[in-house]
Amino acid sequence: MGSVQFLGSCYFIYIFTTNYFVMDKHITKWMPGENSIGELFNAFPELNVRQVARAMGVNETLMQQYVNGSKRPSPERRVEIERYLHNLAERLSSVKLL
Repeated sequence: MGSVQFLGSCYFIYIFTTNYFVMDKHITKWMPGENSIGELFNAFPELNVRQVARAMGVNETLMQQYVNGSKRPSPERRVEIERYLHNLAERLSSVKLL
């Protein structure tokens, strides 16, 4: 999987490719387990599962099942989720507050 860049507060978080993320000025080893999607949403509670599902056009219940580990997404769906998060990160990084 490629890296996910997410801008939270003023820290960049790199997940999957680098296997590290930075949050609250601490560098922590990211150890994706069997349910990396669930771990991602747990690590970043500001990501709303239902809103991400709606924005992607994915059934909300199915996305919640991916997050809680009761269903596993196909490799193609994992890429779709990753691409959505990349796009979201790009949109967030372009925000200019006046």
